[in-house]
Amino acid sequence: MILLAGLWARLQGWMVALAAGVAIVAGAYLAGQRAAKDGAKADGMDAALRRREVRDAVDRDVSRDPGAADRLRRGWSRD
Repeated sequence: MILLAGLWARLQGWMVALAAGVAIVAGAYLAGQRAAKDGAKADGMDAALRRREVRDAVDRDVSRDPGAADRLRRGWSRD
C-alpha cells in the first residue's frame, strides 16, 4: 500500500502537467476553429458585397439605356 501511495505522489505532478498541456492544446484548437469560422464568414460577406455591386452596376446600365437590356440578353447564355 505504501508503494502505491508513493507512486501516486510521484505521478500526481505529471498528471497535473499533462492535464494542463491538454487544456492548452484544446484551447488553441478551439481558438483556431473560431478564427476560421469568422474568416469564412467575412469572405462570404465580401463575395456578397461584390455580387451586389455588379448587380447594381448592371441595373444602372439598364436603367440609363433602354437598348442595354437587349444587348445584355443577346450576349447572355447559361452554360
